[in-house]
Amino acid sequence: MKLKTAKFLNFIILSIVLLGCERDLSNEDKEVKVTAPFKSNSLNLKGLPADIRDYITPDTNNNTARSGESGNDLQDAIFATQDIVKTTDSENVTNYSISFIYEDSPENVFYNLVINVLPTGEQSQYILKYTCNPADFPNFKSHNFDFNYFRGATEMGVVTQNTGSFTGKSNSGDDPCPKIFIPPAGSGSNTGAVGGAVGGGGGTPSTSSGFNTTVAGYNVSASSSGGIYSVSVGTTTYYSGGGTTIIGGVTPGANGASGANYFYYFRPLVKAPGTSKKASDCPDQTPPAGYVPVSTASEAIAVIKTKIKISKAQMIYLMNTPEALNLVYSLVYNNPSEEDKNFALAMIDALKEGSVVDLKYRVILDPTFSDNKCLMGVYTQLGGSATFQNYLKKFDGDFSLANLTLSVGIDPKHPNASAVTYQPKNGLIEIKFNPEKLNTPALNIAKNFAHEILHAEMFEKLLALSGKKEIPWSAEFIESIRDDEPKIAEYYTMYLYDIPIGGSISDPQHEYMAQLSIKTIKDILKQYDNTQAEDLYTAIAWWGLMGKDEPNEITGLPPQPTAAWVNMPKVERLRLIDIYINFKNANTPCQQ
Repeated sequence: MKLKTAKFLNFIILSIVLLGCERDLSNEDKEVKVTAPFKSNSLNLKGLPADIRDYITPDTNNNTARSGESGNDLQDAIFATQDIVKTTDSENVTNYSISFIYEDSPENVFYNLVINVLPTGEQSQYILKYTCNPADFPNFKSHNFDFNYFRGATEMGVVTQNTGSFTGKSNSGDDPCPKIFIPPAGSGSNTGAVGGAVGGGGGTPSTSSGFNTTVAGYNVSASSSGGIYSVSVGTTTYYSGGGTTIIGGVTPGANGASGANYFYYFRPLVKAPGTSKKASDCPDQTPPAGYVPVSTASEAIAVIKTKIKISKAQMIYLMNTPEALNLVYSLVYNNPSEEDKNFALAMIDALKEGSVVDLKYRVILDPTFSDNKCLMGVYTQLGGSATFQNYLKKFDGDFSLANLTLSVGIDPKHPNASAVTYQPKNGLIEIKFNPEKLNTPALNIAKNFAHEILHAEMFEKLLALSGKKEIPWSAEFIESIRDDEPKIAEYYTMYLYDIPIGGSISDPQHEYMAQLSIKTIKDILKQYDNTQAEDLYTAIAWWGLMGKDEPNEITGLPPQPTAAWVNMPKVERLRLIDIYINFKNANTPCQQ
């Protein structure tokens, strides 16, 4: 168990950053090719040997460790089983580090379960608790939890073989056991020669690098001599050998890289100032042999749960789905708005159900939508969210595609509608396409996209003006937005609350769109297919803005026409209707 060389404690923490935009985590081990006395791999739960994997006894969420006594065990831990780090040194000692947190963990605290495997196959389990100094946490966070920027203290506990209990905790009301301190790490200052394969060793630990030189009553100093580093804690000095071959240059013919940043554990086996407890009174704190990596994977969740209220099930999902974790973290990690928080919560559940999320434009593609070849094909050919955003800006400079869900289904209140745009719910607007209305040419489907997205963005604008999660429909609210949005207020006032003499009951959004958005819809149709005649684009754009229900064959007017369609000459109305019907009959449906 205790593999030591001369006086030196052979326990080095390798700094490995697991949170980032370019992670590649799959079921296969990913070996980091470095020149060093150890190899390092990142892997997930499936990549662990069976006997190691069995230690993490899965519950229904596949990541709860073996239970122990309540309040003093791992039964409530939430593990990052997709971000496990493994190191194996030249003496064939292996360590696996699995990051975890608890539901109530502060954002500056995270844990690693370390499973230590000796060449004989003997296993031991440890818990390492990392507590970053609150004042240093913003810098640690801003560097994506790169452990080189960690400043704080670490505690170690052992895990009993059969229960999973964490025995490193002190008894209630008793003095705490001495902590293990991490001295600061210096960057390697030497580079390998041209053509060399080995770079310089780690740099000298420096007390000027932001490390607090007074910790728990100890005065801490660091120095280096001949590659041997020492840290003095109070009157006791601890030594560790400097690894001069750690991560050097590896490409023959090129300059060697600088030595790595790395950290040492030093265990002060002395009486803690102001307490009666000394190390011999505490549980066995002999560190695991070999090189022990640090996984900071759970830190992103620790931050997320301080920004939005998420359930344990949502934490577990994010912890084990790195892609989803990165999306949510990027949205909320830094002073998120209420809109950001609402979208993040909707996004977690949507991703869990298999949705595709376009975070740039805040669009969620429900599986019912992304799995539909017709709709997904038209959406993709149109250029996706970027195209709609571009044309919405042309239609109204204040419009922006945001907080939108696209799905497929039949609305029971509107079973004959090609698509339905729902009023905002918790800041999210849903457009649902009717699967029974896809037996029409793809160009007509493109029109439906344009039509419904204009509806959605008017809802979005009204929602923003209301300052609430839902639109407070009332004459008073519509009147209150008159200065900000005179056109929208005019159409709602005219067609919803004060119908003009001789006019018919109509939808104010359709009236607004019929007057102002025909050109925008035509432009989007041309983006999809620019080979058609101008009259066809006009006819398709008007279909859906003529009014409610089918138009009369003689007058060209539906039972409840829009004012703009009524004002069009009868001859022109009938001509456009004829063009549209011929177009539908002559072209292959998008979906049979």
